[in-house]
Parts: sequence; structure tokens; C-alpha cells
Amino acid sequence: MARFVFREHWVGAHLTPLRAWDKQAALAIQFAAKLIESFIIGSLTTMVFTFVRMEATMPQGIPLAAFFASHEYKSPNFIWSNDIFAMLRGQFSSVWKKGFFIVFSLTCCALAVLVAPAIATILMPIQDWYKLGGSWAWIDVSIQEMYSSMITANNTLHGEIYHVTGDLRCP
Repeated sequence: MARFVFREHWVGAHLTPLRAWDKQAALAIQFAAKLIESFIIGSLTTMVFTFVRMEATMPQGIPLAAFFASHEYKSPNFIWSNDIFAMLRGQFSSVWKKGFFIVFSLTCCALAVLVAPAIATILMPIQDWYKLGGSWAWIDVSIQEMYSSMITANNTLHGEIYHVTGDLRCP
């Protein structure tokens, strides 16, 4: 990932030189995005399950639906499900813990539904119009092409410069 971002790419550049491995590079980025998404979901699940486990050891106990909340919150259907209503009706060790757990479960649901899939969109490089010094420009070259270390005849304009620009004042 670091090689893609820091070594070969410029704004809107190809993923690999001469687009030889663009498909494989895009798949690698998608794999990294899925891995990051799994880490996000895993950490949210761990936080919810830790709270459930802590409350389950209390003498009051918790509703059975709270045990399933650590697995069911990943879907938007969780917001309007029997599990959330069972937790609203159930008894917790205190009222503030019940309110905290319900708000926390809904927050985790929103994060799982919105943030985790957005990782793939954020990681994929895009080719687009960018504002450079007050003008809009389409940049579709790598940093090596833009700032080449060796200038040859291929880097110059063909013909005399006044023919290209139309300015007869050029020598």
C-alpha cells in the first residue's frame, strides 16, 4: 500500500507504470480495504461484546437479545428489530447502563453500516479534474513522467516554437 501511495503515484496517475498491473493493484487495494473493514467490524464487535459480558456477570443479568446484539448490529435492520425492542423492555443493572448500551449499539450500527464500506471508496485513487494555481487541470501522469530526471528530445515540442504557439515574437 505504501509503495502505491508514496513511490509511484501522482494525483490521478496510473496505479502501475504503463498500466501493466492496474487490475492487480486495484485488487490489492480492494483487499486492503476489506481487511481494514474487517478490523473496524472486529473492534466494534469486541467493544459491544465486552459490555455484554461485563453486564452478564452482574446479579441482575441482561436480556437475551443483548447477547445477539454483538453480532446483529452490523445490519441496518438492527435499528428497527425485535432485538433492540427487547433491550428497551429488558432490565439492566442500572438505567444509565441500559441507555448507554442502546445508544452505543445504535452508534456501532451506524459506524458498521456507513464507515466500514466507505474505506474502499476512500482508498481507491481517482482520475479527475484538480485545481492547480487557480486553473483546473487534468493530471493523468506519474511523478516520473511529470518530473523526469533526464530530459531528451522527446520532452520538447516538435518544430519551431513560434509555429506551435503562434507568437511570431519568439526567436
